[in-house]
Amino acid sequence: IAELLPEAADAAVPVHEYLKQLEDSVQLELSTLPHLDGHPLLREHFGRLIWQLRRIEAEGRFHPADLASLAQESMSALEALLKWILEAWPARAASWPQRDRVGTDHFRADPVGHLVNEHAANVLGGLMARDVRLAALYRDRPLKALLAAALLSIFERSDHPLVHLPASSLQIDQLLSYVDMRNKAAHASGSSIEVDSALAMARFALEWQEQFKPYF
Repeated sequence: IAELLPEAADAAVPVHEYLKQLEDSVQLELSTLPHLDGHPLLREHFGRLIWQLRRIEAEGRFHPADLASLAQESMSALEALLKWILEAWPARAASWPQRDRVGTDHFRADPVGHLVNEHAANVLGGLMARDVRLAALYRDRPLKALLAAALLSIFERSDHPLVHLPASSLQIDQLLSYVDMRNKAAHASGSSIEVDSALAMARFALEWQEQFKPYF
């Protein structure tokens, strides 16, 4: 199948045929991610992400809205992945202490401390504790709260994948940086995403999910 697909977009190919070729190539790439097959939400989001990323890469031209959409889908795919983690390795969040902010101490102590640098600890520790608790219970909060809840779940689950993955591959600080970049572009701040940043964000999301393959 791969041999039948063109390596780059051909301007002479009719639009409908080009889109069919693009969809075929996306399905081919998804076939290399069989761990997503039993998880419709993950497969949907990562499929969209791959489609948008490969289209921009192949065409070499884009509208600012394309980059904003790619950035949004990158973070949506990671949100879906964090929701899966929280569902597969649930914590007893209902018993978590009630407080205003989560607090940085939780992210500086082992077994979480080696995964989170000081900046990330301050960002995650400054989140509203209620949002993080609800993220763990219902998986319906923004990405930062989902990430904080997943990290805090490590204290209760020795089988948690985040216990075994290295800080060098998780890159929590980089992930938080991408979240902020997406948020600024999405909230009429006057900030737009550069093409290199949008592409890097998408590739980061794809690489981030790869490390969880053994845990599906």
